[in-house]
This record gives sequence, structure tokens and C-alpha cells, in this order.
Amino acid sequence: MPLYVVFIDFKKAFDSVELPAIWEALERFDVDVGDIEIIKMIYAHGSSSVNVGTSSVPINVQKGVRQGDTLSPLLFILVLQLALNQVNWKNGININGSILGHLDFADDIALLSQTLEGAQSLLDQVAEKCREVGLHINVDKTKWMSNVRDPNEIILLNDEEVEKVNEFIYLGQIVKWPSQPGRFNKEISRRICSGWNAFNKAKKLLISRRIPAYLKRKYFNQCIFPAMLYGCETWCLTKTEETRLAVAQRKIERRMLNVRLLDQHSREWLRERTQLKDIVQAARERKWNYLRKLMLLPDDRWNRKLTEWIPNTRRPVGRPPTRWMDDFTKFTNKNFNELLSLCLTNFWCCNVSPFVLRDR
Repeated sequence: MPLYVVFIDFKKAFDSVELPAIWEALERFDVDVGDIEIIKMIYAHGSSSVNVGTSSVPINVQKGVRQGDTLSPLLFILVLQLALNQVNWKNGININGSILGHLDFADDIALLSQTLEGAQSLLDQVAEKCREVGLHINVDKTKWMSNVRDPNEIILLNDEEVEKVNEFIYLGQIVKWPSQPGRFNKEISRRICSGWNAFNKAKKLLISRRIPAYLKRKYFNQCIFPAMLYGCETWCLTKTEETRLAVAQRKIERRMLNVRLLDQHSREWLRERTQLKDIVQAARERKWNYLRKLMLLPDDRWNRKLTEWIPNTRRPVGRPPTRWMDDFTKFTNKNFNELLSLCLTNFWCCNVSPFVLRDR
């Protein structure tokens, strides 16, 4: 199925929001009138200053939200949502009768379409509606990608060509085409590097012989593990990629215990002394836990819709790559609907092992 994705980036998003747009957004989303007046009073006397030597020049600020204020992200999201609600999303993807035209997380927006013309139309509309509330799209940092291999296709924004890329880091994880075996190799490399960066920040403590093992283990579980397993709920790993993660963990464990590879200590020996959880097993458990949460969501949630959706298209010739649900169906010999019925019986709503689910 052809798919076009445009990743939007705004110029100085928090500093460029117009104050009248904030008041309009608060009214549109039925915020209490008294609360709106209080917010207006907060922003009525906003000012900045430029200091040159001993001289100070005050500047009256009547644009943007206050960075660092806990209220600012909410105000920004309301204004952005006000602009997006005015866009016609008919050029998005038809998911069983529902149109999915964009993914939003704060100011990270991805526009989705099945045609080049649709993607261009969505980008033009979003740029126009966002400009009305003071938000301007950064052409240099906005990218687009597609699984259609046509070098002549271009997308324009303000008469400037938007760069086409083969991969893009969206919400901290690489999105790339074409899908193929080993497509998570680069993401695994990034996760391993993130783990080592977290390790090196406290390297002196982790390799010190005077630091108790439980403190090292606590740092590993709270800082290194999350860095290495970020986004693992979406992975479809091969045996080779799982081995890479396991090898990286054992290398970190050897550094924590100050032993060398030449010492030929087994992984059981390392695990007995560090008492760390196996990273591959932890990744599998997180994926299973996300499946449990996914199956308990209402039917109208996009997570459920996309998981159950089967596009009305033909697959290309050749063996298809492993899909996200294949890990579960292979392990349990059950399809998604059967897993859903099992989940709704509530016997698996607690921390039940996947092996128990397979036996059931």
C-alpha cells in the first residue's frame, strides 16, 4: 500500500503563539470564564529585558507562552489542536471507515496520506491554519518519506522543496522504509549506544570495587535499562538482534564486575553476581504487557483499530517480514480475537506469565 508521511517541525513554537489564539482556544474547549480571565491577567504584563553592561532595556512581550511554566504546554497544545481541528483530513488513510490523517505528540506532527497529492494538500492546509495562530513551519527541518520509489516526486512548502529522506527519528525511534528483515538493526545500535552513554555518566561509581552491588544494580535498572529498552514494545526482533542486546548487557556486567572477556566467565556466573534481569526477557515482557493494555482499550481507539486492520491490498511477491502480532500468534497459536477473549476473562489481567497463557 502506498504511504506518504510528512514530519512537521515548527519555528520557535512556544515563542510564536499569538495570545488572541490562546483566548480563542480556551473558549472553544469550554474552559471556565473565570479561569480564562486569570490566565489573561498572568499574561497581561509579560516582559523581557536585554542587559548590556549596567544598562537594562525592558521589552514588552505580547506573544508566546512562558517557557518553564507548568501551564504553558497545555496552552500550546490547545492552540495547536484548535488549528488542526480546522483542517480537512479526508486525504488521510481509510482505516475500516475511519480516516487517520495525522499523528500528534505535543508539537511533533506526522501527516499521513496514500497519495502524493493528498500529502501536499494536508501540508498546505496545516501550514495555513497554523499560520493563523502564529505557528510557522520550519522548511529546513520538515522532512517527508514514502515507500513509493519515484525520484520525480516532490513536496513543496511556501514554494520551497521539502527534503525527502529514507529514515527519520520520530519520538525517539527510527522510522524507515522499505521494510525488510533486520530492519531494527539500526535502532538496536542506537539503543545500545544510549545504554553505554548512561553507563559512562556514572562510570567511576559502576566500576568501583567499594560501591555495593545493590547500588550498581539500582542504577542499572533505573537508568541503563530504560535507555536500552526505549520503544521495545514496538519491536519485531530476530534472533540475531536479540543476541546483540544480550551481548551488550553481558559486556556492561563485566565492566561492573571488573572482569575481562579472557577470563571466560559464563553468563550464568555474571548473572549470579549482578542479579540483573535478562534484557531480552524484559523486552518480551514489556511487549506482552503492552498487548494486554492494548486489548483492554475500547474499540474506537486508534491502537486497537490499527492492530486489527487488514488493508485491502495484495502483498508483494516473496516472504513478508515479521509483523508485530506474529510474535504472539506464534507463541500462543491464537489470533488476535482469541487473545482478546482470553484477556476479557480477566484471568490474565494480573502478572501472569506468557507461558501460562500458552498453556491455557
